[in-house]
Amino acid sequence: MMDMSLDQNMEKIISASLPTNDLIGQGKEKELVMEWLRNPSHDNQTTMYANISLLSIVSHGGMGKTTLLQHVYKDEITKEFDLKMWVCVSNNFDVKKVIVDMLECLKKERPHLDTLVALQGGLQEEVMSKKFLLVLDDIWEEDEEKDKSKWEDVLAPLASGGFGSKIIVTTRMDSVALMFAKVIKKEEIVKLEGLEEDECLQLLNTYAFAGVENPSDDHKKLRAIAGEIVKMLSGSPLAAKVIGGVLNSNLDERHWMTVLKSNLELQH
Repeated sequence: MMDMSLDQNMEKIISASLPTNDLIGQGKEKELVMEWLRNPSHDNQTTMYANISLLSIVSHGGMGKTTLLQHVYKDEITKEFDLKMWVCVSNNFDVKKVIVDMLECLKKERPHLDTLVALQGGLQEEVMSKKFLLVLDDIWEEDEEKDKSKWEDVLAPLASGGFGSKIIVTTRMDSVALMFAKVIKKEEIVKLEGLEEDECLQLLNTYAFAGVENPSDDHKKLRAIAGEIVKMLSGSPLAAKVIGGVLNSNLDERHWMTVLKSNLELQH
């Protein structure tokens, strides 16, 4: 079985460089997120984040959170937002770095601000009365109370944003989604599950036979091997893409059998 702790950067490289139809099996999830983006918040809250809606996308590693949102982020619907920001958070979360990354998205250059107060003021000024879309990708949690306080520092300047602003969080941890819900005082969560086996096979074959025109009958044996490999991937889109790419490097039966055997060994 593929290691589900594959680095987030691998997912970005794969999704950026290979077939565009890599949302096989996630069409419903994409439409759900798109529908959420279309609908303004109608909760009539009087909290500081009344203008902002929050959506958390939760799944194990390799289930396609980043790829799904990359497709959404590039969609025409996001042109409705005045501002767009994408920040990859990952481990070792640092308040100032996250705000600096947001400002760089908006200003197309690294800000020359040193203190947290100055950075917060700069971000507040940039988003003031603007309808923004913010993606906070791959958030982890080390200490619930400390992290909650740090995220309050990050999010506070965004309260000045315009009505209809949206924040999307991706994480592997339910606790992160609940922490953000406590800060923003809103809770909408989408859980990504693994692909069905036939969907996973379709995705793997898309990558394994990328660049091959009209795959011939010669590939029947390869397709049979692929059918065995996919049973070990636990429905992971990322695993299907990575292994599909490995298979694509050599359309030779012996090579594919080696990949199958290596995955069998990982199962035991």
